[in-house]
Amino acid sequence: MFTVFPEISAIAFDDDRKILSIGTTQLTAKIIIWEICSRTKLKDLSLQNIITVLNLKFAHDSRHICCLGLTKKNTAMLFLVDSHKSAILGAIDLNLSIPFKIRDISFVPINIYSFVTCGL
Repeated sequence: MFTVFPEISAIAFDDDRKILSIGTTQLTAKIIIWEICSRTKLKDLSLQNIITVLNLKFAHDSRHICCLGLTKKNTAMLFLVDSHKSAILGAIDLNLSIPFKIRDISFVPINIYSFVTCGL
């Protein structure tokens, strides 16, 4: 038996550069969160129906993450994730949008529940 390592498709650091979040490309994509200094994996969250994490962004509290993923149906989906609880707080399938058109995500300053997307 052999081990298959997923491809890293997205990466984000928190504002303090202490926490690293990566997104993967695999049959069920994941968000994996690491503490950089101790090289410790903190959390591992699977995203059902997502095959590729396209973009990740931390909120100012280093706890909440906005994630853009590509679904198995080739549509984009946005998630708001609580990284401490490994819980998805909200999700929306952008089934009427063209995938790969959203280029960046940013949280509204001093807010953990509001974010904007920017694209073509």
